[in-house]
Amino acid sequence: MSFLYSLFTFLQPGILFPALAPYKPLLLLSLLALVSTLVKSPDYSRKLVFSNSALRYLIGFVLVQIISVYYSGFYSMFQYFLFWYAYIAFIIVSVLLISSIKEIQRYILGMILAGEFIVGYGIYAVIYHLPSSIEGRAGAYGMYENHNDYTFMIIQILPFVYMMRFRTQNGFYRLLLNIMLLSQIAGVVYSQSRGGMVALVVELGLLYVNTTKARIGIFKILLMGSIAVGAVAFQIIHRDEEQGPQYTTADAEGSRFELWKAGKNMFFTHPLLGVGSLRFGEFSQDYAEISHDNRGKNAHNTYVEILATTGLVGWICFFGFIKTSIKQLRQMIKDNKENTVGSYALATLIAFYSILVRALFDTKTYDWSFYTLCVIAVSLYAYYSNQKLRKTTQENLSQDGQETEQTGTLNQSGSRL
Repeated sequence: MSFLYSLFTFLQPGILFPALAPYKPLLLLSLLALVSTLVKSPDYSRKLVFSNSALRYLIGFVLVQIISVYYSGFYSMFQYFLFWYAYIAFIIVSVLLISSIKEIQRYILGMILAGEFIVGYGIYAVIYHLPSSIEGRAGAYGMYENHNDYTFMIIQILPFVYMMRFRTQNGFYRLLLNIMLLSQIAGVVYSQSRGGMVALVVELGLLYVNTTKARIGIFKILLMGSIAVGAVAFQIIHRDEEQGPQYTTADAEGSRFELWKAGKNMFFTHPLLGVGSLRFGEFSQDYAEISHDNRGKNAHNTYVEILATTGLVGWICFFGFIKTSIKQLRQMIKDNKENTVGSYALATLIAFYSILVRALFDTKTYDWSFYTLCVIAVSLYAYYSNQKLRKTTQENLSQDGQETEQTGTLNQSGSRL
C-alpha cells in the first residue's frame, strides 16, 4: 500500500484522468491506506515518529497556513482548511504506512516511478507540442504543468535514482536507472528553467562529491566549476533565444527584485503572521510599485513568500522542520555510511539541499517535495533510532549476562574456600 499511495499521489489520477475526478481517487486511497495501517503492526513504535520534532514543525507549518487568514473570518479559514487538509492527510497517512525499511523502499520506488512518468510526459509534451508545453518549454500537468514547477519533481527524485544506480550490481537495472537519469537531465534542459538548471548543477555536484572515493583535487574542482557555469550559461542563452526580447534574463531579474521588495514590506508591516497564506499576489501592489506583468504573481522565492504571507510563525515552523530533518539525516549518514539507511539518508539530504536552492528562484510552499522529503527523513530516523535502541538493549543484556556469570564463578570459588 505504501508503494501505491506514493505512486498515485504524484501521478494525480484525478487530473491525469478527469473522468475519475468526481470520485476523489486520492481521498479514497487515503482512507484505504488508513484502514490498512490498522491491521499491520509496525516494526518500530509510532511514538518514535510522532514525537519527532521535525514532523511536529511540519504539521505546524501547514496549520499556520490556515491560521494566517484569521482576519478574514471563520469561513475563509474553513476554505483554506479544505485546501491544506490534503497535506496534513498526506503527512499522517505516509508516516503510518511507512512502518519498516521495506515500506520505506516501496514508498520511494512509488515516488520515483510516478516522478519519472511526469518527466517523460514533459519531454513528450515538447516533442509533440502539447498545450502544457508553453513556448516549447517542458511541463506536465496538474501541480507540474508549469515549467518551473516541473523541475521540482526532477530535483526531488534524481538523488534517489542516482543512489540506486550507485548501489545496484544488476546490469539491466543499472541501464534502466541510467536512462532515467539522462531523461531527468534532459527534462531540466527542455524546461528551459534557469533556476532548475542551477539546482540540477548543485545536486549533481553534491552527488559526485559524496559518492566518489577518488581524491578531489584543485583540477577536478575547477573542471566541475567550469561545467556548472557552462551548463547554467547554456540554459540562460537557450531561454533568451527561445523567448526573444519579450522576456529576457534581465527582465526576469528585475521582476524578482520588484516582487521581493514587496515581500520585504509585507513582512515588516505584518511580522507575526504575514498578509495570509497564498495572498502575496493579491496584496503585492499595496506594498510596492508592481509593474503590470507582475501583478497577481507570487514572490518567486519560497523564503520571501513564507515571511511575507505567514510571518515569523510560519518561518519558525519551516526552518524548524528543515533544520531538524537535516540534522537527523547527517547523523544517520555518519553512523551508516555504506548500508541502505545511509544511502537513502544521503539521497534525501542531497534532495533537501537542492530543493532549498531551487526554492530561491520560485515559490513552492505547497509543492510536495518539502513534505515528502521530511516524511522520508522522519521515517528513516524512526527506523534508525529503533535499531540503535535494540542494539543498545542487546549489548546491555549481554553485558549483564557476563556479569552474572562472573558473579556465579566468584561465589563458587568462595564456597570452596
